[in-house]
Amino acid sequence: MIELPILSTYSDRTMVASAHRVLSLAERLAATLRLPADLPRNGSRTMQLTSWFLDFEEAPHTLIGRTGRWTQDLPAALYTAMYLRAAQYCLQQGRPLSYC
Repeated sequence: MIELPILSTYSDRTMVASAHRVLSLAERLAATLRLPADLPRNGSRTMQLTSWFLDFEEAPHTLIGRTGRWTQDLPAALYTAMYLRAAQYCLQQGRPLSYC
């Protein structure tokens, strides 16, 4: 990430991030957490990924039989999946840099 000396509406810092670097880091985290194969893919509706994780949070019994470290820390798994899918989407759309 590169911090720019420009005021931002949302925070006190303006940042530019490389989807290539985010993808590499998110893939490593995803492998460590062993995210499941049925995780919603790109092209799905924006909230589908969040809803997928919230379903497990609301009904923990649905995690029975699922394996992987992701089942032990759903918030970490959600954020890893979000960054992973966002980086993949940016690169597929030909937008390797993101302004935030």
